[in-house]
Amino acid sequence: MKIYLFSLTIFISVTCFCQENKLIEIRSCFKSIEGANEIKELISLSKNSLDHPVILAYYFTGKLMMLDYSNNPFEKYKIFKTKTKQIDSIINTNKKNIEVRLLRYVLQKNSPYFLKYNSDLRNDINYIKSNLYKENENLQSYIETLLIQFNNERSSNPS
Repeated sequence: MKIYLFSLTIFISVTCFCQENKLIEIRSCFKSIEGANEIKELISLSKNSLDHPVILAYYFTGKLMMLDYSNNPFEKYKIFKTKTKQIDSIINTNKKNIEVRLLRYVLQKNSPYFLKYNSDLRNDINYIKSNLYKENENLQSYIETLLIQFNNERSSNPS
C-alpha cells in the first residue's frame, strides 16, 4: 500500500511538473505571436494537454486567432461562435483563473465590434487588475507584459 501511494504521489508530481513546463512554453509562444506560423505552433503545443483549463483556453485562443487567415466568412463566424462559447464555459467553471480571463479580455478587445463579443471586457480587466497581486511573480510579470504589449499594439494600430 505504501509503495502504491508513493508511486501515485510521484506520478502526480511529475504530471504537474510537466504541465507547468508545458504552460511556460505555451506562454512564451503566445507572447511572441507575430503571424500564422506562431499561432499554429501555439495550437500544436496546446492540443496535447486539453485536460488543463488554462492550456485548453490557449488552444481555443489559437483557433480563434487563426480565423484572421481564413477566407470563408460563414465558417469563420461558426468557429468564432463555438470557440468563444467554449472559452466562456472555461471561465464559468474557473471563475477565479486570472490567465483565462486575460485570454478572453485579449480576444474581446480584438474582436470586431459587430460580432458583439465584448460584454465582459470591463469585468475581466477589473478582475485582472484587482487580483494580479495574488499570483506568483512569474505570472504577474507575464500578464503585465502582455497587457503593455497589447495596449501598445492597439494604440499604434487603430482598427
